[in-house]
Amino acid sequence: MSARAVFDLWCEKLPESLRPFAAYGEQERAKQRGEVRLLWVPGEDSFSSSRDFRAEGVLLTRRAGVTVEIAAGSYAAIEDGGGLLDCAISALHEVATGRYEITAGGWLRDGAATTRGAVYLLSVVLPVPVRKGPHVYVQPKELELTPEVP
Repeated sequence: MSARAVFDLWCEKLPESLRPFAAYGEQERAKQRGEVRLLWVPGEDSFSSSRDFRAEGVLLTRRAGVTVEIAAGSYAAIEDGGGLLDCAISALHEVATGRYEITAGGWLRDGAATTRGAVYLLSVVLPVPVRKGPHVYVQPKELELTPEVP
């Protein structure tokens, strides 16, 4: 399961009122207009032996790094009991119980992202299996290339 697939499942576990504020990828930040934001941004990965996954055909484990950017109008909306931080972690726990690691968390103090309130950055690692081929690459439609005409 990819980090994007975990994100999609995670969104389903969020309270319905929060789902419109969830997005994947740094490019989505500019599209989100309100002060509430739950943004998953892929980060640094590491790789380890396949012992994390006992399935046949698994070569390695990719430890996919993700930063969950949690923004709201106030610190209280993020961290008070039942706030956005609790919702984000609870939803992650429901879809990836025992298969994720929270490696760090902290408040963003400076930058454009904080102009509309408070921002909390939650660093998460998700184990993703790297499988043996054969692989079939499907080119996304938005990246369709047209052949060059000489």
